[in-house]
Amino acid sequence: MKNNYYIFGAHPRGYTMYQYLRTLEPDRKNLGFLFDNEEKNPGEVEGVRVYDLGNTDPGNLDLSAVVYIATRGIFHEHIKGVLLVAGFASENIISVTPQLDTKLRNEYVEKIYKSEGRTFEKLSMDEDATEPADEELGCGDACIYVAKNAYDKDFSEEVSLKEYEAIIQAGTILADSRLDDAAFYDDRGENISDRNRQFCELTALYWIWKNAKQEVIGLEHWRRRFLLPDNWMERLESGKIDVILSVPLCVMPSLEGNYKSRHDRTVWDKMVTILKELYPEDGEAAERFFREKNLYSPCNMIIARREVLRDYCDWLFPILLRLNDEIGALEDAYQNRYPGFISERLLNYYFDKRRDILHIVYADKSFLN
Repeated sequence: MKNNYYIFGAHPRGYTMYQYLRTLEPDRKNLGFLFDNEEKNPGEVEGVRVYDLGNTDPGNLDLSAVVYIATRGIFHEHIKGVLLVAGFASENIISVTPQLDTKLRNEYVEKIYKSEGRTFEKLSMDEDATEPADEELGCGDACIYVAKNAYDKDFSEEVSLKEYEAIIQAGTILADSRLDDAAFYDDRGENISDRNRQFCELTALYWIWKNAKQEVIGLEHWRRRFLLPDNWMERLESGKIDVILSVPLCVMPSLEGNYKSRHDRTVWDKMVTILKELYPEDGEAAERFFREKNLYSPCNMIIARREVLRDYCDWLFPILLRLNDEIGALEDAYQNRYPGFISERLLNYYFDKRRDILHIVYADKSFLN
């Protein structure tokens, strides 16, 4: 194994890859971060130099080293060409694909949990069902709601719903029409459908909280789905597990630091103030968690027994609704989605605090094109 490596990408994906490698393979050395675009990049990342490849003499680089391309996949072919021109060997250029990221993410989380005296318990796709799945169950006793809105595009290939999945249209009240393939709409019953531009999939979660009747309930996205073994439903229904979350993502330098580097700091500070006012017993523990931890299960994806999901939403939505009322709308459309970004962090604090009383397991997720 070649010990030395570079990471192409000096933003969050690059930071994450660096964290994986230095934790899992501490004997290897990161020689630097590389970039070749007009984006603003730091001069160094945690003491490791960042090189502008277009303005760096290749003679100052170790061209025998491995290079991990840790950027969005659509840029990988271009970057590989740039690296080849610079003199790096083709066999040493490694694209950080979703598959590689998933592999390293699982290994990293397992190692971190072990260092903390915890068990990283994950549902494996190789598990055999302890009893056959009821293909006619559908959304009877258990349902994973798939949040979809009017702007979601069709897949490049046909994707079928599982027998336990059902589409819920999120932001229905803001759309010109109802989706024909939706089984549920988030503007019926008690709802916050009109807040979808800010709450995103959380308008579906709110509807589920207030209206769904199943004993086992989940939420996933039109393009992001849980990868589950056949026996997941039986294990929840039997009480053997309480919650399924997506495998945690590593962000640097911490949950708080990462949020503030990518989003509006004022929103974060206001959230902490509201959390401490609503739940004084959580204040100090939550601040410490956000300041010290760097793992969180993203996308607000969750499957849980009904009472567990109810208790979580009872805790979560008072924070988010008050935050939204006090902050209002932000001009930038992406940053305006702050309730969804904030809730990803809150979900992880909530369940981490309860890990000794709830049986929490994790599952990988897929991204559908």
